[in-house]
Amino acid sequence: MKRSSRSGFTLLEMLLVMSVLAALGALIINASSGAQQTALRRRAVAEIQALETASEQYRHDNGQVPQINTTQKSPFSEPNSGSPAYASASERLFDALVPINGKTYLPDRVNSVGTTTEKILDPWGKPYGFNSSTNLTTNPRYPSVSIWSTAGDTAGRTNKWITNWEP
Repeated sequence: MKRSSRSGFTLLEMLLVMSVLAALGALIINASSGAQQTALRRRAVAEIQALETASEQYRHDNGQVPQINTTQKSPFSEPNSGSPAYASASERLFDALVPINGKTYLPDRVNSVGTTTEKILDPWGKPYGFNSSTNLTTNPRYPSVSIWSTAGDTAGRTNKWITNWEP
């Protein structure tokens, strides 16, 4: 049997290698996307805790928490964080916790991305929800200050939210 003097890979071998590399690349991209979402969720949890602490410090100095409400009923009554109510409440909360003159209650690490907007934004760039009234719901699991992030979800799936209360 005569052997060819050409050496190299056949078309079939090249296609096989390319398909294996594409499959591995897809697995890596999928895994890194999940890790990024986990990191964003952890950041939101930390920022919500910082906002709750800032509200408590505000209460200590002023006798009450900032009187700001994203919604007039339960937080679930207006699940879309893109609504004007969220943006307005976020601006008023920023003004209360970061006054022009006086003590700043908001830590530097919160809202480092969107500070110039004078809104308090979650890691997905949407305003946090904030309700300070205790009569918004009859559910005893809500704290006196309800703070939440819709976690970038625009479909209103409240089971994906990140909150400072037990669902």
